[in-house]
Amino acid sequence: MEERAIAKRYARALVYDAEKTEQAWEIYRELTGIWEILSLDERLGQLVAHPNINDSIKEEIVKKVALKNRSSLLVRLLNKLIERNRLFIIPQILGYLEREICREEGVLLVVVHSARELSPEIKERLSAALKKKFGMEVRLKNIVDSSLIGGISLDLGDRVLNGTISGKLQKLKQALID
Repeated sequence: MEERAIAKRYARALVYDAEKTEQAWEIYRELTGIWEILSLDERLGQLVAHPNINDSIKEEIVKKVALKNRSSLLVRLLNKLIERNRLFIIPQILGYLEREICREEGVLLVVVHSARELSPEIKERLSAALKKKFGMEVRLKNIVDSSLIGGISLDLGDRVLNGTISGKLQKLKQALID
């Protein structure tokens, strides 16, 4: 099964199992912290992801490094990921988890990719325009992508609006080829 579909299932299960959205947000924050721990030390990440290392050893490592005082729901998730050699999909789970929690709250999560951090004024204007367009509260998440020349790309979950210069150049190239 495709990694994105698996990550989406895990995220939906976490939100479903959480008693309320506050608990789901707490799990999101904890999982983000755990991923930061695992990804900061490249050797640790490789060790835990290696398929030839016994699952009980991986569980022990993750418990000692990242699972102290964590929720039982998060511990169960991480144990499943270890058992199935899927710790590497944690970033994808985080992305879907954030989107699912926002959806539960009736908020539209919009991930904005830009060449540099958007100013608070631009974020506010963009949020207001999206709120007017979609008729719901909007949560903007700005991801700086230094590979972009300029412009922005909006990821709305089920569709992407590409207003980047590279996106426009790609459309021009396609028009010239066709």
